[in-house]
Amino acid sequence: MADIFISYAREDRDFVHRLDESLKSRGREAWVDWEGIRPTEEFMQAIHGAIEAADVFVFVLTPDSVASVICGRELAHAAAHNKRMVPIVAQDVDAAAVPEPLAKLNWIFCREGDDFEKATDTLISALDTDLNWVHAHTRLLTRAIEWNANGKNNSFVLRGDDLRSAERWLAEAGAQKDRQPTALQTEYIIASRKAAARRQRITLGAVTFGLVIAIVLAVVAFFAEAKAKNQTKVAVAAKKRTSEIASRGSVSLARYSKEGGKNAQALAQLGQALRLNPENREASGLAAAMLTQLSWHVLSGAMRHKDIVFLAQFSPNGRRVVTASWDETACLWDAASGQPIGEPMKHEGGVFSAQFSPYCQWVLSSSVYMTARLCDAAMGKPI
Repeated sequence: MADIFISYAREDRDFVHRLDESLKSRGREAWVDWEGIRPTEEFMQAIHGAIEAADVFVFVLTPDSVASVICGRELAHAAAHNKRMVPIVAQDVDAAAVPEPLAKLNWIFCREGDDFEKATDTLISALDTDLNWVHAHTRLLTRAIEWNANGKNNSFVLRGDDLRSAERWLAEAGAQKDRQPTALQTEYIIASRKAAARRQRITLGAVTFGLVIAIVLAVVAFFAEAKAKNQTKVAVAAKKRTSEIASRGSVSLARYSKEGGKNAQALAQLGQALRLNPENREASGLAAAMLTQLSWHVLSGAMRHKDIVFLAQFSPNGRRVVTASWDETACLWDAASGQPIGEPMKHEGGVFSAQFSPYCQWVLSSSVYMTARLCDAAMGKPI
């Protein structure tokens, strides 16, 4: 793929040939329609694909290009995908006639009386500005378009380091005026995180199920081994030991519930009690309770949404927590009790950002579909 897409009117073909050769001499590849479109490709489809794949959109400003319908379509497609644009003036034009996406930018003058090589060097400098961010923008745009074109299939989402890098890129996107992601890029990154969370839940569920099965089999093995023993030889010892071991099992069970794990010792002690006396109902009940806890422990929690929680943040004074979720709400919670405060702040789309004001009076949240909400941080009421 080319680094640069050059949009121009056919009347300015000679100038573009010269510009293209100058860029090639500096190691830059430009996409120009005289060599980029294959005979079997539909014209505008090829143009749009080249614009999406290029890092920078260069528009050759002349009276003819400003009046060109095709150039206008190319410009509109580049603007819709937040492409970096560089206008280069080949002929003087009426500034009032120049489209707004180009009119607001700094122009590079390369008219007949200007220094052509100096203008090309200025263009190269513009191309190299913030190059890593621009490369990432292009890569994420092409992948997001591919994902969208394939029915938003999860086989095309980001994973692992790619996903984490994309989330950092999205977090940095609003820091500067010329760093703006498209709505499709934002949706694609959030959908990738949602798919990753779903895979993690499935994996965690499988591991948890496997652990429960392993423990059940271990307990069954203890029962089988106990039945094979000569119970008459250990009857007296069983009566004395049962109460002590069951008590230890209860302590281990309480520690498990508090810490969310460390159950091996408690299960081993319960197993010993069952080996000594398979009829010990107290030890059997404790073992069953531990197995039940294993099945629901990973799902416990207080502050809940109906979908992925994209952000959670304490207030500056530590008394409140705000959460933002893909279920189209932001919620305010009491940090001490975990109880909700007020009603959820509803949006028209997934909420990926929420923040307290410096003195904790207000909470501001924003969604992927062009809405922001403000609410009172003390009562959770919308403003």
